[in-house]
Amino acid sequence: MKSRLVYIAVILLLGVAIAAFCVTTIPPRDMTHTAITETTVRIHMYMAQQRDYPKDLSVLPKRDGYANRITDSWGRPLIYTIDEEGVISLKSLGRDCRAGGDGLDQDVVRQHRTRNEDGTLNIDDDFWIVTSEVKPE
Repeated sequence: MKSRLVYIAVILLLGVAIAAFCVTTIPPRDMTHTAITETTVRIHMYMAQQRDYPKDLSVLPKRDGYANRITDSWGRPLIYTIDEEGVISLKSLGRDCRAGGDGLDQDVVRQHRTRNEDGTLNIDDDFWIVTSEVKPE
């Protein structure tokens, strides 16, 4: 009887070990990229509804079925800025919370144009996120 319990315990431990091995973890930088993308979509939703920029990220509409996070993978709020030309920036300073860095400490930044050449808001385009991304020169 005792050997049967040991046998069952070993099988259960092997099952847990195999299940743990099969679980995929998402790297922190990838989770931060996802949070920035989700937040960008929510900014676009807000601007399409309000016809203006959100004053901060706390006013963004919620999306059903999404995390609706406005923080990076390390639990710090995303840095949200708008420049004089209407370029929105969302930024995480990485694991070390300092500008610059390499690897997990490297900043994650995404920028989007929100104005057309004539100065009007470019928010009615369904592909706003794709067409508005500012590419580094």
